[in-house]
Amino acid sequence: MSYVDKRPTGWPTLVRGLVIGTGLTLMISQSQYLTDEAIVGYARWVFLGLLCVMLALRPPKRVRVRRPQIVDAVFAVFVTLAFASAIYSSDVSITLQRAASTVLLYTAVFWTLWFYTDLAGEEKLIDALILTAAVVFVACAFSFFLTESSMMRGRFRGIMENPNALGMLTIIFLPLIISRFIRKRKAIDLMLIALVVASVVVSGSRNGVFTASLAAIFLLWRTRAWKAALVLSVIGTVAVLSMPESTSLQDLESRPEVTRFVTGSKSSITSGRAEAWQVAIPIIQQRPSLGYGFGTEDRIFDGMSFRIHRGLYVHNSYLGLAYQLGLVGAVTFFGPLLLLLISRAFARRTESVQMASYEAILFGGLIASLFESWVYSVGNAFVFPFWICVMLMVRNGVRAPSLSATTERAVAHVVMRPRNPASGIRPLMPTGAGRAIERFDPPGAGYR
Repeated sequence: MSYVDKRPTGWPTLVRGLVIGTGLTLMISQSQYLTDEAIVGYARWVFLGLLCVMLALRPPKRVRVRRPQIVDAVFAVFVTLAFASAIYSSDVSITLQRAASTVLLYTAVFWTLWFYTDLAGEEKLIDALILTAAVVFVACAFSFFLTESSMMRGRFRGIMENPNALGMLTIIFLPLIISRFIRKRKAIDLMLIALVVASVVVSGSRNGVFTASLAAIFLLWRTRAWKAALVLSVIGTVAVLSMPESTSLQDLESRPEVTRFVTGSKSSITSGRAEAWQVAIPIIQQRPSLGYGFGTEDRIFDGMSFRIHRGLYVHNSYLGLAYQLGLVGAVTFFGPLLLLLISRAFARRTESVQMASYEAILFGGLIASLFESWVYSVGNAFVFPFWICVMLMVRNGVRAPSLSATTERAVAHVVMRPRNPASGIRPLMPTGAGRAIERFDPPGAGYR
């Protein structure tokens, strides 16, 4: 990689600000206070659109834009299926809007932020994501002391609309924060870990506690921290088993809108999700190949009421996408993610902590997809950071971990010089007289 233009530019700073703005806007759009505010909903797409525009405004001659990769071909197939499903969709407008938003997210993450990472490095991008999570979790903590609305049927939700939102945020961000604490040993990260763990436990989100524990254990296993992984597994098991049942049947039956009942399993650890799955599977089997149209999952239970299950969605991303795009779309979407995780998890090498955190997030995200419809919904609070971590995994598989622009420019101009007998100067490195050092992995970047 060559660097020609050495002049400073404000492009990385602006992109970092947009990353923070996008992350915060997506999160607060799902808060209990702003979920119905149209301007916040539109702001999500404005920020994503600006990130896409920033690719065209990138500083010239600083870093080459990456070449097309296999991931681009996979996305092209998936988004083609998504747009084509408008032909038979029950809501053509929604299908086209959801497909277009997917293009926005992909361009912003896999092109603009890929380029940003080449220029500024992974560390700054991850720090920006953790900052957005810290703001939300701190705001949730303050809301506990300031307002009674931070509790929902005895469960802590903070500023979020739903207690399970805290569980999903924990699944996505806890591995990143643990990774940074292991690498930097800063007290602020330890405090943030404590805040995140306390928040998810009092939220009563079984999916959050269970899946976040598995993701953290996966991270420790990949970095060979066996003892810590064992201790965490015991703590996580005790926390899940000791949680009270989060769904009250009496509360549901007292609601006047529950007029019909769909036969399903009783309240369990799935909190009514199994009931929804039993109804969804026969509906999916009616059109198994291509589904009912991308973005139409909230129509699957039209006219139905449940004994336990609440909400419009299947609460299972695999079934949800199979309903929208059939088995073809579901395999196209989830197949590469599973292959990516398996190929990384069984790689015969000791993984860096930072890379292991991305793997842990993918691992946790795929497990969470068993219990939530989320991973393909661009507008929610969790998709943006999740796909950034997936992008970083793919990027690290394509090329060696990037250095900052300043470091790489400095390295590119280091020239191997033969020893000058008169001056006694030795070469900077013992190999390759007259050859420039193309790349190196400094302590703290490639092996932390």
